[in-house]
Amino acid sequence: MRTSVGLVLILLLVGLPLAELYAFGLAGQAIGLGWTVLLTIATAVIGVSIVRLQGRDLVLRIRAAAERGEPLIGDVLEGLLLALSGVCLFLPGLLTDAVGFVLLIPGLRQLLIAWGVGSMVNAMIVRTETDAGPDDPRFHGRPHGHRSDDIIDLEPDAVRYGDDDSGRDGDRA
Repeated sequence: MRTSVGLVLILLLVGLPLAELYAFGLAGQAIGLGWTVLLTIATAVIGVSIVRLQGRDLVLRIRAAAERGEPLIGDVLEGLLLALSGVCLFLPGLLTDAVGFVLLIPGLRQLLIAWGVGSMVNAMIVRTETDAGPDDPRFHGRPHGHRSDDIIDLEPDAVRYGDDDSGRDGDRA
């Protein structure tokens, strides 16, 4: 089931401030109003300082990887999560500060990136639209609507690219 973007925005714009007020009230009851305000300010200052340090290190790492010609996508995605951490820490509130501090953990950011990329790859895989399963004779691992003569099945070693000894030019079509 897909959620609409509008519903998510409403939840963020209405639900998050209400949750923050509730958390602020609970913290105020537990440790007092002054300490709660001080805690909110301290987490913002400390968190943003940590984001600056990690961001500077990340920029240096991205520059070095770019000079070596390595792929940058992982570091760029980590930078986006680090920026999200900074936004969460800058916003007043205990819940957003908690999310911001969790995103400051480099290993967790890398796990989130791996999970997110894996989810996107799985979403892009063509899946069969038939109800037939692998044990059903109608199931051939092909998307619904394709006839068997629409698909050419080759063994992996039957396809060659580039120069080979067969006398063909090896151009990709």
